[in-house]
Amino acid sequence: MPKVSVIVPCYNVEQYVAKCLSTLCKQTLEDIEIICIDDKSTDNTLQILQEFASKDDRIKLFELSKNYGVAVARNTGLNAVSGEYIGFVDPDDSVDIDFYEKLYAKAIETSADIVRGNVRVISAKNGKIENSWFHNTKIDLYNFASAFWSAIYRADMIKKNKIFFPVGITVAEDSVFLTQATLYANKICAADSVNYYYLFRRNNSLDSEYLSHAKAVSNIKAFNLNLEYVLNSNLSMDKAKKYLRYHVIEHCLYELAKDYERVEDQRELFNFIVKIRNQYGWQGWFDRIVPKRYLKAFKTNDFDKARYLFGLKHKRIYLFGLLPIIKIEKVDDFMCFKLFDVFPLIRIENRKIYLLCFVLLFKLRG
Repeated sequence: MPKVSVIVPCYNVEQYVAKCLSTLCKQTLEDIEIICIDDKSTDNTLQILQEFASKDDRIKLFELSKNYGVAVARNTGLNAVSGEYIGFVDPDDSVDIDFYEKLYAKAIETSADIVRGNVRVISAKNGKIENSWFHNTKIDLYNFASAFWSAIYRADMIKKNKIFFPVGITVAEDSVFLTQATLYANKICAADSVNYYYLFRRNNSLDSEYLSHAKAVSNIKAFNLNLEYVLNSNLSMDKAKKYLRYHVIEHCLYELAKDYERVEDQRELFNFIVKIRNQYGWQGWFDRIVPKRYLKAFKTNDFDKARYLFGLKHKRIYLFGLLPIIKIEKVDDFMCFKLFDVFPLIRIENRKIYLLCFVLLFKLRG
């Protein structure tokens, strides 16, 4: 039995997949299997996979008959694993060569069902590290609600509880998998000295600031599933609320701030959040965990106000790089420049400029 089975779903990634597989084939933990699923690629992805498989017998290659999507591809991998633990790598990402050795060693040491590493976010433009996730952060079963591929999962736990990726959900399907996995896991541990490298391609990324109608619908389906899984669990109310905060509400707030193809989809997500607040008698708890600047919109069920607040972008100009003197607020065709975050100086709205600084000077002199 391999110690770790690594699942790699592939679709039209000829530019990236060779680097990904190279880091997997060079893992210091040699007792692994690498399960690659070609989701009917139309470029040279399959040929690259076949070339790697011909050179390394640890690679198991599956070719799907048509393009089913990433959920089916990953589920195909889950049905084929024989390892003690299961890992996932997206084909445009990579990992440290000792990634699975350190995660597996930590799993054996702690008997944890889930062990995760750090995430380094790499810019596709220049290849530089833009951000880090989880670094020196305490992660538990409640707040480990994203970056599922940064961890390994005990295979028996996944198989016993029949945890799969929901078919028909094209984005946020990974959050549904992770919510289920953390609900069933005994505990999660971290191997902080090892990294997963996530390639951030904004135009094609799930983190894109723009949501099409299809993606918005998929998100809402995923969040409804997460809510259902948590409510149907045997957790105490206090624990269930912790799951809801990280696995449902914070996901929703993050997505609500994006630009939508259809305003109706954004409204539906807003109504979903309001329902969570009002339907279950959780108003007090909800009001404590939601950022204060958004809270009034949810309390009053004011979608237009929420849309304005979530669309508002902030930027500050600092004096000597230390003292913030000008705050710029922007949303759609509205922009306001404020002195010290308080006094409005200039407002631009509907292509008209309003010089408010003169009013401020008049008040100061008067």
